Amino acid sequence: MSLLALSLSLLACDGGEIALDDTGPETDTDTDTDADTDADSDTDTDTDTDRSGDLTFLIDGDWEGGALTLTYFDFGQDEPATGAVMHAEAVTGSTQTVTVVGPSDDELTEIDPEQFPGLTAAYYISAVHLDKDGDAEIDSDEQVVGVGTHFAVYLENVPADLVAFGLADGWNALAFVEGQDFPDIGDVDALDLPLSLYPVDSISVGGTYGGSHDLHQTRFATLAGPMFEGGAVDELLIDEAGAETWSWSISEAPPEDHFMDVDGQYAALELPMAYLDNDQSGGFTGGDSPTSVACYDGLPALLWYSPGTSDVLYAWYATSFGLNFGWQAILIDDSGEGGPAQLDETQRQSLAFDESCQLGGE
Repeated sequence: MSLLALSLSLLACDGGEIALDDTGPETDTDTDTDADTDADSDTDTDTDTDRSGDLTFLIDGDWEGGALTLTYFDFGQDEPATGAVMHAEAVTGSTQTVTVVGPSDDELTEIDPEQFPGLTAAYYISAVHLDKDGDAEIDSDEQVVGVGTHFAVYLENVPADLVAFGLADGWNALAFVEGQDFPDIGDVDALDLPLSLYPVDSISVGGTYGGSHDLHQTRFATLAGPMFEGGAVDELLIDEAGAETWSWSISEAPPEDHFMDVDGQYAALELPMAYLDNDQSGGFTGGDSPTSVACYDGLPALLWYSPGTSDVLYAWYATSFGLNFGWQAILIDDSGEGGPAQLDETQRQSLAFDESCQLGGE
């Protein structure tokens, strides 16, 4: 059962108080005569083929030079995927109404034949990207800077029980919120589209040292992502003498050799660590001994830099987890529960090096 099917099932039942009415209002259908067949057929044809409608977006942020797209979204059996772009046009203001043609027949999928017979849906992600060439289409060198908070969802054959909760045949706005049984039903005349994915150019982190090793032998550094896999880099982003309190301000992108492929995306990972300078070289070498990583609330912290993406699906993932592009600090949680947690400004200044905090836990 898909996420939408499960959510709508709970919505229809509402804790057992409302049951799905399979009988529906059949009176009009039963009383149709054969003489009306041709007229009914014409009406049905028009209804089936005309799925157009107006959607109004509230675009929050610097939209100059941007274009708005609606891209088909498929939850899939194993993992989500995106399909064709249904609509694309230049952004002309912070409030923008677009007229869309609607889904094709093959984009409409049946939600749950047993629970909701005949109910079909097509989902679309709304996004704004920086349109360098002015054609409104997303090219590989054009960055997505915002994704809508709700899916634009086209529904057909909505049962009466779901109509009572605000769903309707035609265009709807739905968001699936973690921890909520029911989808959040939005307004197609006021679809929020925050431009929250502009890259963050700088980051500051800091904290304390609570380790047992002599600070005179201890240094702090950032271990670059390729080094996790046995690779090498020309220079570390940070490599300095240890201190009881520490603070780093980073205002530039990592060096090119720090970047790597991370789940299909081009990004740089920087792991703050404390180490013993065994050879007293004044810098991290293969003969030195890492002693701990920087943690917040018992979980290792990782600095992450991504220059942005033209991939609407990846941008949607980032937005879903509250992440951004450019610099950010996230926690590494090996429990597998939920996604990465981004640290806010106060938390980023409250990191700690001590031996109780190790990558992968004790």
